[in-house]
Amino acid sequence: MADTVPAPEPESSKPVEPVETVETVETVETVETVGAVETVGAVETVETEPPVDGVAPWWLPTNPGGLVYGTILVAALLAAENPKYVNYPRTAVGLGVTLFGYWLAVSYSQFTGRRARRGEPFKLADFRRAAAHELAVLEGALVPAAALLICWAAGAPLNTGVTVAIWTAVGMIVLTEVLIGLRAHLTGPQLMIQTVLGALLGVLVLIMRLLLH
Repeated sequence: MADTVPAPEPESSKPVEPVETVETVETVETVETVGAVETVGAVETVETEPPVDGVAPWWLPTNPGGLVYGTILVAALLAAENPKYVNYPRTAVGLGVTLFGYWLAVSYSQFTGRRARRGEPFKLADFRRAAAHELAVLEGALVPAAALLICWAAGAPLNTGVTVAIWTAVGMIVLTEVLIGLRAHLTGPQLMIQTVLGALLGVLVLIMRLLLH
C-alpha cells in the first residue's frame, strides 16, 4: 500500500492588522473685509465692497468714505480759522500739517484695529497698505484747499479765501449726494431729499464758522 501522505494542515489565519487611514483635509481660512487690503500667505489681495449693480463707475474712488471725510474735515478746519490773527502762509501750512496728521491717525487706527481683531504683529508693509487706502482723506481735501490757494494767488483777502474754500467744500458734499442719488436711480422728491440732507451738513459747517467768529 502506498504511503499515505498526510494532508497539509490548514494555515492558521493570522490576524490582519488594521491599516490606519489618515485623511488630510486642507482648510482655507477666508477673511472677508470691506475696503481693506489683505495678505494671505504670499498672495496679496485687495477686497472691497462690490458695487450694487456689479460695475463701479469710473468716478467712484476705491475709498469714497475717506474722500467725503477729507472734504468735511478741511471745511471744519477752515471754519475754525480766524483771519484776524493769521495770514495765508500760516493758514496753508497749518492746514497741510493738520491734514497730514489726520491722515496718519486714520491710517494707524484702521491698521491697529485690524491687528487687534486678528492678533497680528506690527508689519510695516501692512501699515503702508493701510495708509495708501486712506489717502482718500487727503484727496477729498484737495479741491477746497486748491480754492484757498487760488484766492491767495489772486490777492483776495484771507477771509474771502476761507469763505470760498468752505463753500467749495459744501458744494462738493452736495454734489456727492447728487451723484450717489443718481447712481441709486433716485428721481424727483427722493433725489431732492437726499441732496437736502447733504446740504444740511454743509450748512452746519457754515453755522459753526458763524458761531466761532
